[in-house]
Amino acid sequence: MKNAQLLFAFCICLFCSVIKAQQSESPRKKINFNREWKYAHGDVRGAERIGYNDSGWETVGVPHSFSIPYFRFFSV
Repeated sequence: MKNAQLLFAFCICLFCSVIKAQQSESPRKKINFNREWKYAHGDVRGAERIGYNDSGWETVGVPHSFSIPYFRFFSV
């Protein structure tokens, strides 16, 4: 009787681990889109073109880092 109980408990544990492994295989893909963003204040002519040289722009993180005080651009 004790062997049957141990076998039953083992089967339950095995079943639960298989279910958990299947649930962890998500079709979702994690992408770090907080990379290589550039910032320049104002409207820059031609910046919408492919191949535009933005090497002079500041590299920032998303959401926008407050390394540039945003309030300095607005007059009250």
